[in-house]
Amino acid sequence: MAKSLQILVADDDRETADVLGAVLAAHFGESRVSVAYGGRAAVALALQQRPDAAVLELQMPELDGEGVAGVLRAEFPDDPPLLIALSGAVLRLQKLRQGDPFDHLLSKPTDIEKLVGLLSSLS
Repeated sequence: MAKSLQILVADDDRETADVLGAVLAAHFGESRVSVAYGGRAAVALALQQRPDAAVLELQMPELDGEGVAGVLRAEFPDDPPLLIALSGAVLRLQKLRQGDPFDHLLSKPTDIEKLVGLLSSLS
């Protein structure tokens, strides 16, 4: 039986966040998928319940996905969540190095099967 996961989705575009959250909830029925509409909301949710994985849009106002990933790595240094960057900003994705601070870098439109595969590796 697959492990129940805590998955955090953060995007300042509400529709995108809601759709991705619903898709992941459908794929991971026993898991809890939380949706945050921005970086600060993502950090607040993560501090309430440490996620096993966080799918973070890079381009968000105030606190972007890279900032959120840094906070999560600092808050959970011994057991950080799986951190996945998701963005349509391909040039910005190319400038990031995998593992600093993200474990995986995905471009939009999202390859859902790839994302599900990455998250499935946790269960």
